Amino acid sequence: MNSWGFADLAMYKAKADGKSTYHTFSADDNTQDQLQTRVFWKHEIERALQQNNFVLHFQPILDIESDKVKHYEVLIRLRNPDNGELTMPGKFIEIAEQAGLINRIDHYVMQRAIYKLAELQKSGMNATFSINLSGAIADDPLLIPMLKQLIKSSGVRPEGLIFEITETAAVSNLQQAKKMMIDIKSLGCQFALDDFGAGFSSFGYIRELPVDIIKVDGIFIKNLDQNADDQLFVKALIDVAKGMGKKTTAEFVENGNILAMLKDFGVDHAQGYHIGRPKPESDYAEEWGLAPDKLEEPLLQIN
Repeated sequence: MNSWGFADLAMYKAKADGKSTYHTFSADDNTQDQLQTRVFWKHEIERALQQNNFVLHFQPILDIESDKVKHYEVLIRLRNPDNGELTMPGKFIEIAEQAGLINRIDHYVMQRAIYKLAELQKSGMNATFSINLSGAIADDPLLIPMLKQLIKSSGVRPEGLIFEITETAAVSNLQQAKKMMIDIKSLGCQFALDDFGAGFSSFGYIRELPVDIIKVDGIFIKNLDQNADDQLFVKALIDVAKGMGKKTTAEFVENGNILAMLKDFGVDHAQGYHIGRPKPESDYAEEWGLAPDKLEEPLLQIN
């Protein structure tokens, strides 16, 4: 590895150790393997953005009352162009955040998802997509201009777009996150607070943040049919959310017993392997009535 490679490794180590720190790299550094892995994934992310190697998967979300699926969460995978192997986001998202590439991934997903939703809407399908945003997006000056341009150029009906941010990310920059939500909602889109319930002050954030949907953290759902404490907490959360006019979604719904219990609690939507696993667009071709598209060049370039 040349000196520039060592500099990259030292930079990653310093960032991992926190702000206002530095790291002097040596060739026998015991963190070399770990840091080289980070540099590898940084390069893979940059290549994926340049060559369109990211692909979208869609996980169905059930409307419990109607027992129908018209809503999907948009998820991202990184495809190896050499062998077609897919890498889950847990492998590269943290590195993308550290390397300052996460906003570009957010933009990529927004473009692909919004144009796909517009295509479904124009075919007569009343679908909605949930699009995850990173915590860093709240400070992104390109977000709102890009979203406005995408809505206009694609012709998508914005009420079909639901943007998600985790509770942890929202409260870490509360005022900026609140402003972002207000700006996005002003365009006609909806907003969901993901992984809700893990924080000690969670109930207060329902009132503080202008969200439309509360997504209950899966840690409280996956054993719901066996854990009385989880049942008590989820029931209380749902009652509070409903009282404040919020819709609710339960994640990690793994069996029919949990789904039946959520219906009794008045939960609006269910998501999890019992409902359906994430699948690529090609697997929805018949259901959506559309032939799967080939990957295209980036739809927009906003500087």
